[in-house]
Amino acid sequence: MSYSNQEDDHFDRLPDAILLLIFNKLLDAKTSIRCLSVSKRFASLLPQIDTIFLPLPRFLPDPKPRQGFPIKVLKVLVDKLITKPIQFLHHIVSSKPAAINSNSSHFLYHSPTEVLKNFKEIKTLRLELPSLDCEMGLDGCDHSFLKWKAEFGEELKSCIILGATSFQRQEREEHEEEVLHQPFLTEEELQPRIIWTISCLVSASMRHYLLKKIVGKLPMLQSVVITDASKQGKLCMVEQQLVELRNTMKFENSPERTPIPNLCMKLWYEPVMELPASGCVMKGLTLVLIKPASGVTERRISEGDSFLGDFDGEDDEKAVFAEAMREIVKRKMAFMMEMSSF
Repeated sequence: MSYSNQEDDHFDRLPDAILLLIFNKLLDAKTSIRCLSVSKRFASLLPQIDTIFLPLPRFLPDPKPRQGFPIKVLKVLVDKLITKPIQFLHHIVSSKPAAINSNSSHFLYHSPTEVLKNFKEIKTLRLELPSLDCEMGLDGCDHSFLKWKAEFGEELKSCIILGATSFQRQEREEHEEEVLHQPFLTEEELQPRIIWTISCLVSASMRHYLLKKIVGKLPMLQSVVITDASKQGKLCMVEQQLVELRNTMKFENSPERTPIPNLCMKLWYEPVMELPASGCVMKGLTLVLIKPASGVTERRISEGDSFLGDFDGEDDEKAVFAEAMREIVKRKMAFMMEMSSF
């Protein structure tokens, strides 16, 4: 073999369509950015990729301590919303809510705008935010979890929240007596669940606001998912919802989040739930289905909509979450609540 043949670049023999197919399989934005500098041909083709995954690193602020917006607004919302919107339970939510982690730096991350300006033809975008120290867990228990998924157009379309104070695989125990004697949420049990709900809605609205800064610059965008590294929450938007957002997009001067409209909520609660298919036992299992009040007739929310929840996690975890939702909505006992816009 001659020297010239050894120096041949086999990528030069591939047609552009094949290279684009390969580049779309890369997904990771960091790798794609590096490929831009490989050659002029790569630099001309990479901006045409239609799928990208972009994890956003945490931004380290100045060491000078300061009170961040998200924690302040969450405290205000808890104080404001606990006392009024949950109309039929207003008498039990007037006490001071549990303290919340006041560290504010975790809400800061690098903007995706600078990276995405290189990729104008993106159709599918997945952003991953850094884990936030203030993300709510349940009761500080190692086996607790809280998951949420929200869908937006111009504003919130739906949100589903699933949480439990304990989530373990264990042998069947005698829980029937405990369930029979605790059919209702107590005041102590209800208050943190209201705080979890507000926390999830604030996180979702802040992600939607972030998307507003992106969507106008990516005209071909058809699908967006914004998750976080801890896989706690997920905001999803499809093409029709993105079109709606573009047609009605406006920026508010106040807080850097999208306002939440008046809401109707349906809450299911089980002190102990045994899941026969997965062999798991969940304690304090809570499912909250949220819809804008304007789209709910006679304050009723379809139970079928509760299966919107496709939560992030390992495959076996997803199966457990799906089973938990199926089992808990079979229970006839559910709480209907209303929450004012914020």
